[in-house]
Amino acid sequence: MLNKILFLTIILFVSLTANSQNTKAKNLYNSANQSYNLMRYHQAIISLNKAIDIDKKYINAYLLMGKIYYVNHQINELAKTYERACINAGDTFPKFYILTANTYLSIENYKKAAEFYKKYYNTKNADKKFKEKANIEYHKCLFIDSALTHPVPFNPKNLGDSVNSQYSEYLPSLSADEQTIVITRKLPKAKKTKSSLRYQEDFYISRKINGVWTKAKPISTNINTDNSEGAQSLTADGNTLYFASCNRPKGFGSCDIYVSKYKDGDWTFPKNLGRKINTKYWESQPSISADGNTLFFVSNRPGGFGKADIYVSHKDKKGNWSKPKNLGNKINTKKSEQSPFIHQDGKTLYFCSNGLMGLGKNDLFFSKYNDSTGWQKPINLGYPINTKENDMSLVVNANGTRAYYASKRKGGKGKNDIYYFNLYKEARPEKITYLKGYVYDKKTKKRLKSEFNIVDLKTSDIVYNSFTDEKTGKFLICLLADNKNYAINVSKKGYMFYSKNFTINHKDSIKPKTLNIPLQAINVGEITVLHNIFFDTDKYDLKDESLAELNKLVDFLMNNPDVNIEISGHTDNVGTSEHNIELSNNRAKAVYDFLIENNINPIRISYKGYGETKPIDTNSTKKGRAKNRRTEFKITKI
Repeated sequence: MLNKILFLTIILFVSLTANSQNTKAKNLYNSANQSYNLMRYHQAIISLNKAIDIDKKYINAYLLMGKIYYVNHQINELAKTYERACINAGDTFPKFYILTANTYLSIENYKKAAEFYKKYYNTKNADKKFKEKANIEYHKCLFIDSALTHPVPFNPKNLGDSVNSQYSEYLPSLSADEQTIVITRKLPKAKKTKSSLRYQEDFYISRKINGVWTKAKPISTNINTDNSEGAQSLTADGNTLYFASCNRPKGFGSCDIYVSKYKDGDWTFPKNLGRKINTKYWESQPSISADGNTLFFVSNRPGGFGKADIYVSHKDKKGNWSKPKNLGNKINTKKSEQSPFIHQDGKTLYFCSNGLMGLGKNDLFFSKYNDSTGWQKPINLGYPINTKENDMSLVVNANGTRAYYASKRKGGKGKNDIYYFNLYKEARPEKITYLKGYVYDKKTKKRLKSEFNIVDLKTSDIVYNSFTDEKTGKFLICLLADNKNYAINVSKKGYMFYSKNFTINHKDSIKPKTLNIPLQAINVGEITVLHNIFFDTDKYDLKDESLAELNKLVDFLMNNPDVNIEISGHTDNVGTSEHNIELSNNRAKAVYDFLIENNINPIRISYKGYGETKPIDTNSTKKGRAKNRRTEFKITKI
């Protein structure tokens, strides 16, 4: 699982002058050498064993014996010979420890290899320039031995011939609801070109219908070209694709990162992300966060820690990307880190590296982000997810239970295929869920493109802001299943705005929420419940959690300057009628006062408390009374 040719491999054929001082032993060695040259290997071994019996520190005899076993591929005998040499002549010739370690490494006996690397490191007269290398290999062997003896749960299943083909498929990306998958497929070029490359990479897309993946098709002629497109990342809703493409016209480097959106049944012509992200160097392998505002990617630009590093950039409110920042030396090494995948939790990063402690050429790792200390030390995903081969790309579904990756395995459909497996608990991201649905006209049922945002009610921070699909009105967003209270606000010109509050808990990670939202056209008499206006029991001071909703109402009135409204307060039937009228009136006035303080003309607003006189549900249940305690606004003039 490590490179079998490490260092000092040529030592097998080194000519030494450390001949025995014993004439009889020397004669036996010379006889063995003649037998070796005549390819009489068995006779040579007999002579060498006799020579070593006479002079147990006869270095050249051990080396020639090792050479014979090496050329005859008798690796177990080779290991025994070098181990015998270590016992008798290791202090005289410490390189025997390295030869022994390398030999055990070649037959994947990592525990024994580690033993002899350590002996070389601890030998006083060992070559100093190789000591540190031996120490590194010692720790690698211990790591691999531990990984092999403590395998992680792993049950890969081929995604099937709807997704996989006779060619190589790799670098999968998924929508949050696992209903859309995009893959990179390596295909022979259809036309002969001046380029010496015989293959190209294109994107293929498959959608799950009734639990079955459809036949993967080329994603779009707007995206796929005669050159290579690869390493793509879907946003959570599956409607935006970030990807790398090479040698496109007006590109900035060899490979740049582009974005395309799914509109009206096709993907838009790709847009280069610009000079902030792309340089004259190589940029590739993007991974977009669930909210579409954070981009991870790989670049070999100067100033990094190694050959290829992972960088991150953030999008501001105007849609501009910030100057990319290197993730730092907790993640990046002197070698290469690639294939980043930021999970929808926004805190768990999966990636591959050939510079961290691993089992093969490239291993898969994950790291979690801590708000106070940043990225944590990467953890190897373990064996048999990682092997002695190249293990380079992995994505994890939204609820964190299932991973998808590319592998070349027996029984596959082609070369590299896409597989999925249950991800063991310790490697899973934070629990999240997704909220999906669509927005429509309440009267006509027509689907609507509209703006929506998700607000953390405790902090009033907008955690997500976007638009529903132009044609279908659909939306899909990811949220941490962290028992927080959120508000969703939906608005569209010519319509009343919609608001609702909800709590996301751990159960939602198993069964995500669905919310289909009706919008009412602005007409006199139309009423909207302000679901996210909050008061303490029997009080009329606005709670901090009301701020987001109040600001949304201000925006609505600013965007519709001809609209006049009445703010109405309502209670349940607990308490006297007189008290309820007074309480509801004071609550309505509190909203009225906020609007005035935020530059809404008082001529456009009135307020009134209706107490318990206009219930919308029964007052005989706790749930019904909660619905009756509400604040509304009604259109009085347009």
